[in-house]
Amino acid sequence: MLLYDSFFKPRKLPTWWTRFTESNPAVPTIVAVTGLVLICFSLASIISTSEHNGHGQVIETFGSVSKSKPFVERAMNLRAAYHKLFPAEVRNFLFNLYGNIALYLIVPFLMLLEFMFPCNPSQPLIGKGFLQDAIWYVVDTPLCIVILYPVIGFLRGLFIQHMGFLTIDSAASWPAIIQILAALLLPALSRAKEQAKRTQLERIAAQYNLKKFTLTKEILIEQGVMNHSKPVLTLNPGFPFNDDRALSVYIHEQGHWLLGEHQNEMRGLYQDLTRTFPGMPANYPEGSGSIQDSYFHLAVIGLEWNGLEEVVGEQRARTVLEFLSTQWYTVLYKTVLENRQRVNDILQRHGLRW
Repeated sequence: MLLYDSFFKPRKLPTWWTRFTESNPAVPTIVAVTGLVLICFSLASIISTSEHNGHGQVIETFGSVSKSKPFVERAMNLRAAYHKLFPAEVRNFLFNLYGNIALYLIVPFLMLLEFMFPCNPSQPLIGKGFLQDAIWYVVDTPLCIVILYPVIGFLRGLFIQHMGFLTIDSAASWPAIIQILAALLLPALSRAKEQAKRTQLERIAAQYNLKKFTLTKEILIEQGVMNHSKPVLTLNPGFPFNDDRALSVYIHEQGHWLLGEHQNEMRGLYQDLTRTFPGMPANYPEGSGSIQDSYFHLAVIGLEWNGLEEVVGEQRARTVLEFLSTQWYTVLYKTVLENRQRVNDILQRHGLRW
C-alpha cells in the first residue's frame, strides 16, 4: 500500500527535505549530473564487458545490477531458450524496442529525480498519461508481431518470387502513378531483401565454420551497392537462393582484408603477378577498374577459390567460379581458373593463406 501511495498519489515529502532543497537550489542539478555521469560510465563498462565476454548487453546489465553469478547463468539459460523459440527476425524486432539498456537505467533515475525534487508535489509520480504510454509501449510489440509480421513476410516472399525485375532503368517508362506507388513501396521491399540476406548469412554461418575466413566481423548489407571490402565490408542482397555463390562473395571480400594484413608483401606480390600474367585488363567487367586492382584481384580470387573449396568441396567451388567468370571480373576469373597452380604458387611465396 505504501508503494502504491508513493507512485499513484500526491507525494508527501518530509518537511526538512523540502526546506533543504528550497534553500539549496543547486542540489537537484548536482544530483542529476552526478547520476547521469555514473550511468554513462556504467554503460561504457557494460558494453565493453559484453563485447569481451560475449554475453550480450542485456545480460551484462543484469549482472552489473545484481552482482549475482547464478542470476547471470539463469539469464543466459533463458536467452538460449528464447533463441530456440523465436526466429531471428522476431528477436531483432523485440530488441530494437526493448533492448536499449540505457532505457532501464535512465528512466528509473529520472523517476527518482522527479520523486526527490518534484515540480508539483500535488501530482502523483505516475499519472494517467504515463500509464497510457507505458501500456501502449508494452502492448505495441505483440500487436506488431501478430498483425504486421505476417504481412511483411507475405510482401517479402511476393517480392523475391515475382518482383526481382524492378530496377530504376525499367521504372523510367512506367506511368507516373505507378512510379509514385513504387517509390513508396520500394524502400520497404529493399529492407526486406536486406533482411533476407542477413538471414541467409546467419544460416550459412550456422551450417559451416567460417571463423578462419572471417577477418572482419563488421558487415553491412545494403541494397543497390556493389560488393566491396573497405572501409566496411558491404554486401548487396545478391544470390538469395544460392548459398554457394553468396558464400563465395563473402570469402572474396574477406580475402581483401587478408591482403591488407600483408602490406609488406604487396609490392613483391604485384611484381610477381604482372610478370606471370602480363596484359591483364583494367576496365570493368573484364577487369576490376584499374591495372593494379585487377592484378591484386587475381590473388583475391585465388584465395576465394581456396576458401570456398575448403568449405563446400572441389566440384561445387569450381562450379561457382565458372559462373562468376560470366558475371564480373570475367578475364580475371578465367585466368585464375586456367592457371590455378601458378596463382597458388605465388600466394604461397608471399605467405598468403587462410
